[in-house]
Amino acid sequence: MKPRVRKPLVLLAAAAVFGIAGPALADGPSGSHEEDTVCDPVTGVCSEVWDNQVSCGAGTDVGGATVYAGPNGVEVCNDDADLPIQGRAIATSDDGGYIAADGDADNATEAQGWVRVDQSGVRCGDPAGSLDATHPGAGDTSEHCG
Repeated sequence: MKPRVRKPLVLLAAAAVFGIAGPALADGPSGSHEEDTVCDPVTGVCSEVWDNQVSCGAGTDVGGATVYAGPNGVEVCNDDADLPIQGRAIATSDDGGYIAADGDADNATEAQGWVRVDQSGVRCGDPAGSLDATHPGAGDTSEHCG
């Protein structure tokens, strides 16, 4: 890839992860996710709990971030404190196709939450919702974008 092309792509990915405040119906294209399965030890009933903390999936470590590129999309993910901002940027054909930036609860307030653009338009996470751009709900609308 020519430097003229590579630099804008790197900057776009970095801007999506680090420059958009905000935390998209399947996991990210790499298998990243923000839900954990929690089981009640007494009843044995298990449920998914969204904790607004991304766990990165498959990919290659590039400067402390996990970078994934595959047939279903691309993703840049950071799930630890190696970089100043934790979260992920996604561009995928999954779920009809979408792009999203999703920040973790560990970030400064302005870098928490998520923004997603898909066939429904632009929407952001309702603070009372799952806080996960890979699992938007009916309450996640453009009204929550600022």
